[in-house]
Amino acid sequence: MNDQLQIMRSEILEALKKINGNTSLKMHIDGQEFINSNPDFVHPATGLTKLMLLAYVMDQLSRGRLNLQQSISIAPQHIVGGKGILQHLNERTWTLEELLVFAISAEDNTAANAIIGSIGPGTLQQWLKRSPYTSTTFERFFMDQSSLQSGHDNKISAADSLKMLTSILDLSTEGQPLAKRLLFNQQSKDKVSAAFVESMSQVQVLNLTGEGSRTDHDVVRLIGNHHAIDIAFLTSGAADRISVLSTMQLVGQYAVDILYKLN
Repeated sequence: MNDQLQIMRSEILEALKKINGNTSLKMHIDGQEFINSNPDFVHPATGLTKLMLLAYVMDQLSRGRLNLQQSISIAPQHIVGGKGILQHLNERTWTLEELLVFAISAEDNTAANAIIGSIGPGTLQQWLKRSPYTSTTFERFFMDQSSLQSGHDNKISAADSLKMLTSILDLSTEGQPLAKRLLFNQQSKDKVSAAFVESMSQVQVLNLTGEGSRTDHDVVRLIGNHHAIDIAFLTSGAADRISVLSTMQLVGQYAVDILYKLN
């Protein structure tokens, strides 16, 4: 690592100290570890439950166990609020591929729940137990407040979330082109990439976010100048959300600077 990268790394780690809460940052440059700060701390997964769901679907597609064109119907009682647009539409039957578009690109809670329901929550739980994602657990559907109040929540670490991202994007599978498109078209770009996403079209941003009570996450791949930087930035328990978001944006700006300083 050259001196300039060392300085940037030190400045990023110093910036993390401004967040008064649980902070994890794992960052790779072209697959090589650059920052590995508190990577195994287990945070509430919030929206990153959709990342574990996408990882599961891509794995099962690679094994021929799922069909993107299979139909999934959503019963009226399974329509939930929060993020998404399916709750406002009359159509109740969609293909798995269509529901993935809603769940990942539009972060639709109803779509994610429908996919989980179709595969079975127990199936997802067992797959996670057998997977390399040792800190990740699935215990509730989106908007299931009763489970949350009884102490059951989905959990994930920065280490696991970055493993999921690289598995989804780097393994040559039937669903890989779809996964890349879903993450590229993801609508929430207001965290790590917020400072440059509208002004730097030459940088591709593929990401998935999560947020909840005192919780903000962004797992992202930045591609530019023939290089790629993968970032898993997870926070929980921080009272000052403005500080969290500004630090996320700062890390994203550093990442873009690094992309264009690499040979």
